[in-house]
Amino acid sequence: MKSKNVIWLAALALGTIPACGDDSVLTGDGLIGRLIETGENTSRILLVTDINSRVPIIIEGTTLHAIMRGVNTDTPELIFFPRESEIAEGARVIPSGHGGIYPPRLPVGRIETDGEGRKLVRLFADSDRLQFVRILLMNGKLNPAEKILQPITSEKKEEAQKTEEVVQ
Repeated sequence: MKSKNVIWLAALALGTIPACGDDSVLTGDGLIGRLIETGENTSRILLVTDINSRVPIIIEGTTLHAIMRGVNTDTPELIFFPRESEIAEGARVIPSGHGGIYPPRLPVGRIETDGEGRKLVRLFADSDRLQFVRILLMNGKLNPAEKILQPITSEKKEEAQKTEEVVQ
């Protein structure tokens, strides 16, 4: 277990990127945090394990929402959920998308229960072995695919039909 007196930040050495802050940062295994500051050659990540981190989550396959709170250890804890809830050991945790910081359905971790009965999240990503990360550039959108996967409205359908007619 890590010291509780450390703020868990990571610095990235990278070139200029069009990040605007609050973009999600992932490893190949799962979510590790979000960009909080970008510079010309480096950026800072607030890790989900940091005491200042809060992530709205959902237990996958249920409707149970909670907040994953960083506690400066390898295993953030769940807060603000009904205590009478039965959360299965090993259940997958994913962001709910609420709050607009983290997009929904990113892999985060699995539920563990400690000796005191607290629900913890064993992260898929190992923050001690970070070498390469991915930055999900959100550009202020909750769903980066929203420009691609928009529902077809009647106006768009008519426009597409006109375009088809011109092509034929």
